[in-house]
Amino acid sequence: MSSTAGSTTSSSSTNPHKSDEHPIAAEFRKWQTLLSDATPPMTNDLFDRTVDKATRKQRKQAYLDAAEAATTDINRDFMKWCADHEEELAEWADACAYRGDEIDLMEPWN
Repeated sequence: MSSTAGSTTSSSSTNPHKSDEHPIAAEFRKWQTLLSDATPPMTNDLFDRTVDKATRKQRKQAYLDAAEAATTDINRDFMKWCADHEEELAEWADACAYRGDEIDLMEPWN
């Protein structure tokens, strides 16, 4: 399965993400959304303190395994995209750091 995030576009000036001002930001946010959408939701049983520690550990591992299986292809494609756009991403990160903005790698775009 191959995933693409689309082409690089400039962000609207009404966008609340200051760090999206760099042209690579819109494409990066698309990748965040793809990764977020592919990750299975956590279930309430992961936080069930009424069961023993071993059961909680098994449930956590089962979730981590499912999440890894669901995102393996997208993660591979994302890492390739990052490598292909390393210079642009570094420029964006430098611009964000200069302005005091943060790039939240885990924040989905939607």
